[in-house]
Amino acid sequence: MNWQRITLLVCSLLFVAVATLSPGAYQSSTATPAGFWCFACDPLSGSDAIANTLMFVPLGAALAIAFGRGRALFTGVLLSIGIETLQHFGIPSGRDSNITDVMTNSLGTMFGLQIVRHWHTLIAPSARTARTLSAASASFIVFVLALTAWALGRDVNEQSIGNFERSELPFTPGFGWYHGYVLNTNVRQLDFEHPGDGPLILKGELAAVDTFTVRVARRDERNALVPLLYIHKTNDTLPQLIVGQSGIDARVRIALRAARLRFVVPELILPRAFADSGKEIRTLEVVVRPESWSIQSERSGITASATLPLTLGLGWTFVQGAIRLGGTASAFISIVWMCVLFFPVGFWSAQHGSRLGVVAGSFAFVLATALWVLPSYAGIAPTTLLEWVEAIAGFIAGISCARLTQRRRSAL
Repeated sequence: MNWQRITLLVCSLLFVAVATLSPGAYQSSTATPAGFWCFACDPLSGSDAIANTLMFVPLGAALAIAFGRGRALFTGVLLSIGIETLQHFGIPSGRDSNITDVMTNSLGTMFGLQIVRHWHTLIAPSARTARTLSAASASFIVFVLALTAWALGRDVNEQSIGNFERSELPFTPGFGWYHGYVLNTNVRQLDFEHPGDGPLILKGELAAVDTFTVRVARRDERNALVPLLYIHKTNDTLPQLIVGQSGIDARVRIALRAARLRFVVPELILPRAFADSGKEIRTLEVVVRPESWSIQSERSGITASATLPLTLGLGWTFVQGAIRLGGTASAFISIVWMCVLFFPVGFWSAQHGSRLGVVAGSFAFVLATALWVLPSYAGIAPTTLLEWVEAIAGFIAGISCARLTQRRRSAL
């Protein structure tokens, strides 16, 4: 085994170890995690399944290169069982394990093995195979972005929308008790007074467009998300909207269709909205629209705001909960996400022997369908100029890599 194989194997093992054996927080809308033998019972099992599969693909490839395909599959499954066993016994803290994780980890290992097995076909396909791969990658792009557009939407029945009412719930299920003071909340020209500490809990149906104005005194000192305004449907205790505090940040969480697939739902974060002594009265105004969410904080004449446009570029947020929106890391991942999506169709399109005009026309059709038609049809925010540029850049990068690969093959 040469040093390149050893390095690849060590890096993939370290990546899996950091991702699975570092302390975490159980993020759920329920009070307790599901049992080990419960198949796909976790509220975030959809996101976990995709993340766990992708996480073990590099490891499966590294094991196949180092030990061969037969022993690599056995080793990958054994590692997955070992990791889930440790998590089952509380090592590390804040982690949940179940049989679904073992299955998805093993599936990721198998994908890694298949990539190694068919490496030459993927990198240097025949013209016929390249046409098949480019068509498949284009179809995959449309599917992923269509799923993203659907998942970012909400189910709103305007005929059943009435005024909000105070809920009978004595607490917010799955969350802590807010230690600040919610003085009052105004919504749909109704004012809800709230003497004492704790969250204000309302029941009713969210409209397509709603505005919530919340006045808060003091603050909660914990770093976990603690709701100060919690709204649920009349016949369901699961939250439809949460306005909460997490450390010194204000956060807004709204139920999207993504929850049906048990995906992580993106959150709107207003950094440092509570970065003061905590004794001042602040006003939080949250505006919810189909295409965006916004929040504005005002205290002592100081105003801060944040907006989350619901665009197709948010697809990566559904499969992870570690990286928050609004930071440098999330901006970088958004760029990489769109480029990676469109890279394969460019790479394989450049190798299927068709004229450049045919390739460009086919890509333009896929691009228009995915980035222009889908947002309009789903009612979410239009694709931003930056996302258009990222998609085109990914396609061009794929063509460039294909040309470079062909030149190197010709030189050899």
